[in-house]
Amino acid sequence: MLSLLSNETAESVRSFLNLVLPEVSTDWWISNVTPSLSFQQQRMVEEKNIFSLSGLDLAALLRVLDKCWYDISAKRTLNNEARTWTREMQQIRNKWAHAGGHPPEAEDLYRDLDTLQRFLGAIHAENSLIEIVREKKRNCLTSSPEKPAENQASNSPPPVQSKQLSSDTEFIPGDLVCLKSDPTVTGAVIQVMPAQPENRYLVFTGTKPTPYYASQLVKCDSSDSNDSTLLSLDAFHAHLTALHLQHPGLAHLYSLHAARIDYIPYQFKPVMKLIRSDRPRILISDEVGVGKTIEAGLILKELQARREVSSVLIICPRPLVTENKWRNEMKRFDEDFVHLDGATLRYCIDETDNRW
Repeated sequence: MLSLLSNETAESVRSFLNLVLPEVSTDWWISNVTPSLSFQQQRMVEEKNIFSLSGLDLAALLRVLDKCWYDISAKRTLNNEARTWTREMQQIRNKWAHAGGHPPEAEDLYRDLDTLQRFLGAIHAENSLIEIVREKKRNCLTSSPEKPAENQASNSPPPVQSKQLSSDTEFIPGDLVCLKSDPTVTGAVIQVMPAQPENRYLVFTGTKPTPYYASQLVKCDSSDSNDSTLLSLDAFHAHLTALHLQHPGLAHLYSLHAARIDYIPYQFKPVMKLIRSDRPRILISDEVGVGKTIEAGLILKELQARREVSSVLIICPRPLVTENKWRNEMKRFDEDFVHLDGATLRYCIDETDNRW
């Protein structure tokens, strides 16, 4: 059943992309599809000479939809929730692909089907497929078997009585909750997302908010936790800052005000593209006077803010060396480079070889 739904979903995503990608770009396969694929997927496309969406599986199609989201959403009415469902579908696809012969629990299957139904509606899939998913959801609610008590493991946590599904919220923002399937995963409810037949909650776990269904959560008694520590506001902010430094995000620039330059939004596009790419490399080929030097400096400062950068090599034509243009421009980023002429560069290369 899961493989059939995966195939039908892949066909729906394929039809949607075949309609919208030609509106995004005339050479959409080269400009949008190929760069969105992972390294392994790109190698498969090259080895099998695939040049159409019909040759891509569901994993590759979902990745293309996610990576090209901003271009696609500009052509179609897609909200942020639809992108959340797209990313959840990537996880669901991976889970179904590795399920083997073990069917998922009814509760997990219901949650997956609910996400699938919402995702299919967002990409305007066939109503017949959406109705099939909706019917399978009803079957999960009516035919979920109860496990006998004797089959419960002796070291498992005591069962939590499930609550009746209703429009009333089971939790409120600020409640400390944990997962029924893994009580070690705890977090605070930060948002209630009412839905039928079951509410969803945005829970801050670890370093990011994660959506869960009400049936997945149970209230935690903070008094029973030995690891709970009451922090002051300053200590909490310091802890969050440390987490951000250890795990740099892709939505923020850590070197936004690290240079003595005027803020021009388009000059930050190259560095945003670089930090979000799977294989960080970039070629900046704008016209003269646009600010390529400043864009390169912004990239350097952002890389330094995210990791240790031990060496940087700048190669430029002789006139720019003579005029000290690059050195002067880099001083605006508090960087002072050493000028190497041909003889000095050859000497440094020889010394580097001698060290090894």
